[in-house]
Amino acid sequence: MPLFIEVSVNGTVVEPFSPDKKINLETVAASACGANNYFYKNRTIHFTLNGKSDCSIQLRLLNWVQINMHLAMTIEDFLDNDKQTEFIDRIATFLDISTDKLKIVGVR
Repeated sequence: MPLFIEVSVNGTVVEPFSPDKKINLETVAASACGANNYFYKNRTIHFTLNGKSDCSIQLRLLNWVQINMHLAMTIEDFLDNDKQTEFIDRIATFLDISTDKLKIVGVR
């Protein structure tokens, strides 16, 4: 069962808006070709397809797992490079994957 939708425009992958942000359909529609936001709770995607001839969008279903995690720690601890590396190392070990498969995409 595919768990992730990838949007690309003319062969270039367009990263979705951050899941932390409350993006609505109007925001996506007002953005550039391929701008997108995936709503995990109801498994829908909103993306921009405008009438321009160079706006050719491809959607791919991928068998990826995305994990949203909430972690409470002091900002000093989080910004400490050793702690970030330790965090990524521990998650990678837990998931039995290499660390290059993990990326921190947002902090709030």
